[in-house]
Amino acid sequence: MLVSATAFAAGVLFPRPLHLVRQIEDPISRKTSTIHEYCAGNQIITVSGSRVVIADYDRQQLTEIDRQANTYSVTRFEEIAKATPKQATASAKSADGTANGNANGAPEWKSTSLGMKSSTANRSVAAYELTRESAGEKQKLNVGLDPKVMLSRDAIEVLIGAAWPNPRGVHHDAVLNAAGGARDGRAPRVRTEGDTAGGATYALPVEQSLTIDVAGESLTMRSSIISVTSELPSPDVTAIPPGLELVESRLTRAARELRELDQLPPRQ
Repeated sequence: MLVSATAFAAGVLFPRPLHLVRQIEDPISRKTSTIHEYCAGNQIITVSGSRVVIADYDRQQLTEIDRQANTYSVTRFEEIAKATPKQATASAKSADGTANGNANGAPEWKSTSLGMKSSTANRSVAAYELTRESAGEKQKLNVGLDPKVMLSRDAIEVLIGAAWPNPRGVHHDAVLNAAGGARDGRAPRVRTEGDTAGGATYALPVEQSLTIDVAGESLTMRSSIISVTSELPSPDVTAIPPGLELVESRLTRAARELRELDQLPPRQ
């Protein structure tokens, strides 16, 4: 699972195939869903039931296939970025608890190492607890890192949802700092041949739980990787079946409909 310096010089996010099985707990519905993520080259293929999402970082586009609805969509990254609400970012403390500075004055994360622990999938992980408090809101972020699976920062950013065109939040920075140290805050990108080699220095976050406490009410979101292997999906998983209707992406459609609602004339 180690990414070699030679592979990084070729500008590849995942030079070796990575198949992750992830469980996500929804705190609202109290249901747990299981998704499969296939990472290879500069693509991530996410399979959730009848839905397949292909994020292609070479083409800078997202393809969504919904076999149940008999539809598919192809959306450019810049269109997704325009349709996605922005989040404030702030530097977090690194895994050893030292501050990296905070340009916008937001409170920094306090990092505490909890040592090596056993994860949900009985993997040995380096555990960290990160906490911050602001305007009566308390946040606690628990992260479990697998030091046997080392990837580049760009690859980790993609896997935790911090890579463009996704909105980037302060909790993303906290996870990245725990996984291997801070870099600059620019938008992540696929590396090119001119980049410095040797970027496989970030441990894979296999467990994340974020608890937000406001006025005594708390909400916890959990994500756990229960399996790490190297299989690739079968070709029929990513193929668009004949007869599927090309539709607008759900993300861009929702943003457009909200804009149209805002432009409705006021009632007389």
